[in-house]
Amino acid sequence: MTDRVGKRDCSVLAWMQLCRLANVFTAFADIALGVLLATGTWEPLPRTALLLAASGCLYAAGMVLNDYFDRNIDAVERPLRPIPSGRISPSQARLCGFSLMVAGLFLAGFVGMSALAVAALIAVAVLAYDIALKHTRFGPVAMGTCRALNILLGASVAGQSDWMGDLSQVLTGGHVPMAVGMGGYIAGVTWFARKEAEQSRPLQLGLALLVIDAAFGWLIWSVLTRQQTFLPSMNIALILGCIAVTINRRALMALQDPSPHRVQ
Repeated sequence: MTDRVGKRDCSVLAWMQLCRLANVFTAFADIALGVLLATGTWEPLPRTALLLAASGCLYAAGMVLNDYFDRNIDAVERPLRPIPSGRISPSQARLCGFSLMVAGLFLAGFVGMSALAVAALIAVAVLAYDIALKHTRFGPVAMGTCRALNILLGASVAGQSDWMGDLSQVLTGGHVPMAVGMGGYIAGVTWFARKEAEQSRPLQLGLALLVIDAAFGWLIWSVLTRQQTFLPSMNIALILGCIAVTINRRALMALQDPSPHRVQ
């Protein structure tokens, strides 16, 4: 009995690691930002909850499929991950990843056609990144696009009358500059970490840091030029500035010593 319980606990832990469960809250934060930017409140709560669940499923799907398509590389560089270590089979991971993606689209469809359309764009971006773009120069852009679209998914909570009109508003509304800024930040971070498993080049790290700082500048400008209804703009700008200083301090340490430990 004890052995069976131990194996079950180990299996559950492997699935949690594969889905990056601890990081799924970053996807929830995107939805929260999109909802607040679009409506200024948490209303309507049921639709917001559905979008949170849809985003969580799409995020977990991207993590699972990332490891599935990278299983041969991980067997060499990260052999302790769930798939190369044998704790989860490739076929199980593939089924789980695509099932989570379908679940995310299904949940978004309950919110409305505009939410479903944005969720479909996220699914396309996730698959493009995992299958084809991750190891190319377009990988960071694809990752940033996923994050920006996730914020727009949160913004799709607003409006229910004409789904084409709602979709146009979601893709062009006042919340778009913030989504673009967050996407740029994630693109910079992804570029910064491209060679995290080996010795990074200082030039790459420096250019990635410039992208990160440009994104922070864009975000602060977007906040100061848009009147927020849920928190004073100056407060948000100051918080973003403090975060930027902290990230720059750590990034500069990695520039001085671009070893995997520092970069990671």
